[in-house]
Amino acid sequence: MEVSSVQEKIRQAIEIVNEVEQPYRGPAFQVVLEALLRQGGVPASAAASLVGSVAELGQLNEFLARLDLRSLQDTIEAILYHGLRSGAAEEMTRGEIIDALARARRPRPKNPWDAIGKCVRRGHVVDAPQPKDGEKAWQITPSGERYVEGLVTTQ
Repeated sequence: MEVSSVQEKIRQAIEIVNEVEQPYRGPAFQVVLEALLRQGGVPASAAASLVGSVAELGQLNEFLARLDLRSLQDTIEAILYHGLRSGAAEEMTRGEIIDALARARRPRPKNPWDAIGKCVRRGHVVDAPQPKDGEKAWQITPSGERYVEGLVTTQ
């Protein structure tokens, strides 16, 4: 199965579970994605491996604890990465980013707009193509994903 096909299956799974309430969204995403991958001809063992890699992200605060975060921008980019990879949100609003910081027990930025703007200037975050619930939203770029993946500590 091609990478683009797998990415499409992931997008479909996100759409399907988007209305599911937390904390059930993560497990529902895993089940739906595995079923979609099997329909696409991916063997059960490979589907389980792909779904498992998404499940390994764990809770946001646990995920952030495994990273070498040196700045607020690193943390915001990691939150956007986690949202994308866990199936929770492909893009996030300013309010959702602040809520995620609070859930992860991280301090609220004094100027969230400035912090997000710095992520954009670094090229790791871009404006979402459309507003989310009438608000401006952002998503992580492929280079931002690679950057966050490079922050994983080797402890």
